[in-house]
Amino acid sequence: MNVNKVMLLGRLTRDPEVKYSTSGNAFCAWGMAINRYYNSENGERQQEVCFVDCKAFGRQAEIVGQYVAKGNPLFVEGRLSFYQYETENGERRNKLSVIAERIQLMGQNMFASLTDDSVLRSAPPENMEHPDEEAKEAQPQQASPETPTEGEVTDAEGLLSDGTADDIPF
Repeated sequence: MNVNKVMLLGRLTRDPEVKYSTSGNAFCAWGMAINRYYNSENGERQQEVCFVDCKAFGRQAEIVGQYVAKGNPLFVEGRLSFYQYETENGERRNKLSVIAERIQLMGQNMFASLTDDSVLRSAPPENMEHPDEEAKEAQPQQASPETPTEGEVTDAEGLLSDGTADDIPF
């Protein structure tokens, strides 16, 4: 059994670039910075930053392009994609990127409530991992997260801002 699953929570390092294939399918690319904090052997707090390139397709790509900008926090769940290419100088290069299968737009408070449009699931059509190639049409599906009613703010555990759970029957 093999597993190819990635979950990232970080901030965009550049504005997303939305483009369309010749058949009209949207794709979007952006960079993310993910910080990791740890204590060194001598007890000093250290920071390590990992920079990751990400891609989304279909309606999900359009949403990222429309609602997310450089510096915004974003949660991405997806898979690693590896490809090789040749530079103009004839050098072979390798590249790893994350293909987003699920995204969550995050407010400045990482536990802000989600709206129906903020979480989507989609898979890129075949051949869309590399935007230069022709693609088939993607069919994104709306995820069905349990969202609070309008005006309610919940934290990550589904508790209302007053500390009560919204699904308690009494």
